[in-house]
Amino acid sequence: MFTRRRVKACVAAAALSLFTVPAFVCARQQAVPPRNLTVTVTDKKGGLITGLTREAFTVLDGGRPSEVVSFAAGDAPATVGLLLDASGSANVARRGLVKTALTRFVKGCNPSDEFFLIAFNNAPQLVQGLTGDPADVLAALERYMAVRPWGQTALFDSLYVGLNQAEHGRYVRRAVVLLTDGQDNVSRYTFRELRRQLLESGVTVYAVGILDPNIDSALGYGGRAVLEDLAAASGGRAFFPESERDLNAAFEDLAAELRNQYVIGFTPSAGAAKKDGWHEVRVRLGGLQTGGKKLKVVARTRAGFYDVPPPRRD
Repeated sequence: MFTRRRVKACVAAAALSLFTVPAFVCARQQAVPPRNLTVTVTDKKGGLITGLTREAFTVLDGGRPSEVVSFAAGDAPATVGLLLDASGSANVARRGLVKTALTRFVKGCNPSDEFFLIAFNNAPQLVQGLTGDPADVLAALERYMAVRPWGQTALFDSLYVGLNQAEHGRYVRRAVVLLTDGQDNVSRYTFRELRRQLLESGVTVYAVGILDPNIDSALGYGGRAVLEDLAAASGGRAFFPESERDLNAAFEDLAAELRNQYVIGFTPSAGAAKKDGWHEVRVRLGGLQTGGKKLKVVARTRAGFYDVPPPRRD
């Protein structure tokens, strides 16, 4: 039974609710905090373009120019995660080549970089936490190599964990190098959930696909498509080496790219977001010439970001 006092309280609460803006509306109306973009600039042949100044870049958020609040160029340290497939589908015959290429990659990175290493089969395992000592990473690589591949492939779960680990890094530039065949068959997270988490993060994914030519072609193409999509969405690249020379070249290119990028901080526009909070981002370059001719270049960065958290899982 309602007492008079309780009825008055209910009426007051109802009246207050009419003039109260829902929390999610308030959140969307608040200014979106500044974001950092890691940008790689190349010519039409894929060669790295370095030495550009802040004035050469325009950041477009939803097609609208955004204010650039910070700019850094050159060889700066980064947080780099190595995610290595240890499942039964991994190409055992090429593991020795992979070890050699990864060793050269670590030694070719900025001496101040910090690393972590995750191996995965049925589940991800942190073999080496964040460390600034390359010797720790190489020792972790030896431990990885000592275990024969077995089990299924929790690729999505492992990259999800790797993204979170990278977010704890010291540096603004954060990257994950994912070495796998691209096949997932046991993850708890779906591809859609992983991709959303990737777009929430500021981590760049570089995928090195070690595909077994003996597997079914449909599976091979499917794994390749997954790796290409994750890399492209984050502003990274996907490599599919077919020989030892290709593998070494891929990791040499990776090390060089990580040491020759631009980091642009910009202020997003709250009005540029779509209904789901998605900001589509593009970087435009202008006024670049060589020998009196316009230089054709490509500015590669992440596809965008969300300014609201993803829906909670049930």
